[in-house]
Amino acid sequence: TAGVPLIEATLGSWQSAGHLGDMLREMRRSFAEAIRQKPAVLLIDEIDAAGSRQGEDRHNANYRANVINALLTEIDQLTRAEGVILIAATNHPDAIDPAILRPGRFDLHLSLPLPTQAQIRHMLQRTLPEERTEDLSALALAFSGQTPAAIDARLRAARAAARRTGGQLMARALRATLPRRKAGPGGP
Repeated sequence: TAGVPLIEATLGSWQSAGHLGDMLREMRRSFAEAIRQKPAVLLIDEIDAAGSRQGEDRHNANYRANVINALLTEIDQLTRAEGVILIAATNHPDAIDPAILRPGRFDLHLSLPLPTQAQIRHMLQRTLPEERTEDLSALALAFSGQTPAAIDARLRAARAAARRTGGQLMARALRATLPRRKAGPGGP
């Protein structure tokens, strides 16, 4: 929506290039691409894969230190380049080296909670636009406590299953495939 290029990267995609030198080359390539296309957004997903130099796990400590040091160098170059917004995502912020998270590198840290019932209903409405509000509300309740990725995966699987059988994805049928929620204090 900002009308600027989005360069997407992950530590895993960088690592898949090969040994440490290959990984660092791919990392540098992503940062250079963001600078070349500025104004741009560089998104590093699963940044926790870089690890931390402060952890007790000494296995591959030199490798991890090289990766983190190179990442810090690239991030610092972005601050001098202007015009690139750096965003990173993780499910494990506590596994990230503190130097990566310090102000000047990532100034703003946001935590996204699990979606509300209204947000889940919105997701379901986009997938099942013909369904009744009551059915979507019941389905949203059944999805409570799940991440958007888990809900999306369940919806994709159900859509594929409906296609295989020649049927149509319906909220009631999807709800029947979900595990029953356990009763808590105050009722079922």
